Amino acid sequence: MSNTVKEDLEFIKKGLFKMGRNRVAALPVHTTWELTDEMEDRIARVIKELESSEK
Repeated sequence: MSNTVKEDLEFIKKGLFKMGRNRVAALPVHTTWELTDEMEDRIARVIKELESSEK
């Protein structure tokens, strides 16, 4: 697995933790939107990388 994919997956994992039940404080709405947008971008990159490695 490439380093970029691993970094993206770690970011997604941490982002989901921040948004999930285990968070300590609520995130502001704009921060949640930014985090969600960033996670969606990184998920798309990971999927693209995985699809290209399967060929």
